[in-house]
Amino acid sequence: MSRALLFTKSRNMKNKKFLFLMILITLTTGLFSFTCIAQPKEEEEAYKTDSTSRDAYEEITKKKTNFNVIASITQGYDTNATLDSEREGDFFNQANLDLDLIHEFYSNVKVKFAAGATDINYYDVTDANFLDAYAGSGLIFDFLDVLSMETLYKFSEIYYHKDKQGTYLTHEAIFGLKHAITDSLYHKVEYEIMYKHFDERQARDAAGTQVKDRKDLRHTVSYQITKTFTKTLFKVKGTFFHNDSNDKYLDYYDYNSYKASGSLIQLLTEKLYIIGSVAYEFKDFKDRYVSDIGKKQEDDVYFISAALFYDLTANLSVGADYTYIKNDSNDPLEDYTDNLFTTGLYYTF
Repeated sequence: MSRALLFTKSRNMKNKKFLFLMILITLTTGLFSFTCIAQPKEEEEAYKTDSTSRDAYEEITKKKTNFNVIASITQGYDTNATLDSEREGDFFNQANLDLDLIHEFYSNVKVKFAAGATDINYYDVTDANFLDAYAGSGLIFDFLDVLSMETLYKFSEIYYHKDKQGTYLTHEAIFGLKHAITDSLYHKVEYEIMYKHFDERQARDAAGTQVKDRKDLRHTVSYQITKTFTKTLFKVKGTFFHNDSNDKYLDYYDYNSYKASGSLIQLLTEKLYIIGSVAYEFKDFKDRYVSDIGKKQEDDVYFISAALFYDLTANLSVGADYTYIKNDSNDPLEDYTDNLFTTGLYYTF
């Protein structure tokens, strides 16, 4: 059965030995190397690990079963590894592993377990390296065959190998409601509350003196619509979040974010498909002022991504991805652009 049939192709059980080899390589290069990419600006650290193309790939390759594993190993080049005006480029390799397990606990009630890790290893720019690992569990409630509610608790650690001040833990509680309007159209609303605790970084008082451990609380609300055609999948999403930190010096880490994004998956043949996405984010800082103009800092962030995937087998794909990021701020010191080029192997089980 091809991907062209509503993206519901069921993966078979072959190539299991290769799967475990991929997972072993992923864990070896990722979880135990502790040398991977991180951004010196914590507000931008998610931009390079939050791959719209990879998420879209997962959307169309996950089996309609209770257990899914997706592993990938890619190589790439980053034109601005530190996301600043110096624009220092570097080559990198990235390993990803995501596991989902869903077990039917009772009629219309399921238990979900999820875990994974992301590791991007720069060859020269290593000062900001980090490992992102997570694990979580929750419940899924199905109603009337068209409505489902999901609750999930997730714990994660962002470990900076060379920057202990940047290492932090997060606790997240997620509540989602999904409604299938038709067999090919659904929408979903989600609320998330996240608590972030830094291991060593200190929060400052109003005078700028370090007084206690840095802690943040973030509220996020999102809404998305997904439509599937025979050879096309289209998704639009809107997200708002408010970040509130106990760092009181100029309320430097207090801000609102408004983001809109859209992605399109198009099957060209039974084995070849393309993914494109665009996004815009507006960040409004509460009291972080730009000294030259005497106004609060405001950032406009633009994203463009395009990817090409080809199925080598029923489980193994090769892909190439390009991502463009631009931050346009009223503070010239915060302006930057970045281009990422990656290619590699993706395996699903």
